[in-house]
Amino acid sequence: ENPLTQSLFERLYEQYPDASVMLTDQFRMSQRIQSFASSEFYDGALRPASGDVAAQSVAELVDPTSLPAELRDGVAFIDPDGERVGNTNPIEADRVAEIVERYISAGVDPDDIGVIAPFRAQVAEISRRVDVTVDTVDRFQGSSKEIIVLSVVATGELDGPLFADHRRINVALTRAKKGLVVVGDRAALSSEPFYERLLAWADQ
Repeated sequence: ENPLTQSLFERLYEQYPDASVMLTDQFRMSQRIQSFASSEFYDGALRPASGDVAAQSVAELVDPTSLPAELRDGVAFIDPDGERVGNTNPIEADRVAEIVERYISAGVDPDDIGVIAPFRAQVAEISRRVDVTVDTVDRFQGSSKEIIVLSVVATGELDGPLFADHRRINVALTRAKKGLVVVGDRAALSSEPFYERLLAWADQ
């Protein structure tokens, strides 16, 4: 309904499909982190540019045994059993802060950790609890961190334009280099096929 919902690149692609080339080599994410984006948005063609990029892991930052078992893998999903209040989820914010503190206590530099939330209200809620970079999906675009913690906020139904625009979620997931933790309500995410696939990938 809004012409601005279609990006400039989408318009150009529709007009000049023969002039487009898919960029498939990425220099940021480990193989584990990029696999979901590759299958969902790149027809499986996205790949790490080198073996070193593919093999990145949290172990390069800290001894994994100093972390809880759920944070040792490259990707994790955690359900804090919170409740959405407007555009915030205070219990989820508490859990995000706890995760950040676990990484820092294990020896990860705070500058290597970023937290992404879909709403500015949740960004403010989390920022009161942690001393690392916290921002919205849109403002994090173009940036990256060694570790990203994504706060989904939603409980019940996945209402709102953010959850309908899977490209923005893709941006959030692909800011991480070595570790990604998605914090959210499993039941809410399971209600939509795209997010159900995301859960299956995170649970691998």
